[in-house]
Amino acid sequence: MGEAKRRKQFDPSYGKIPLLTSEGQKEKHFAQLLDELFSKFDSEIKQLAEADSINENHDRIKEQLATWLSNRLNQYRNSDRSLLATSLVSFWAEMIQQNQTSPVLLKCMSEVLLPFLPPEQITPLLQIIKDIDAELTSTSI
Repeated sequence: MGEAKRRKQFDPSYGKIPLLTSEGQKEKHFAQLLDELFSKFDSEIKQLAEADSINENHDRIKEQLATWLSNRLNQYRNSDRSLLATSLVSFWAEMIQQNQTSPVLLKCMSEVLLPFLPPEQITPLLQIIKDIDAELTSTSI
């Protein structure tokens, strides 16, 4: 029996689920994910990026993003899922630092990606979400 057949026999996901081992593969899959996200949710992302408070569209958009990202990220192994989710949160945080988007978008994306993050990143991200909530509450008063 060939090596590939043997591996496939013991691991049904062998050859079907990508394994991101090199930095190039990680970057390629992150870029693909980001491209797909922007092509599918361009107007929704723009709405959140321009928002200065949580509005009625926030929950609808968040639900759509959560469903799509969950389906998309579940195509990867757990470790790669965490890696891609962490990269996405970092991407949005960097956009905030460059004043290219609003905290509303970072809050939404962080909440959507929270289930995919490694445990050590959840507590700091929950604090960021809490800080954004406090900031949004203080500016809306």
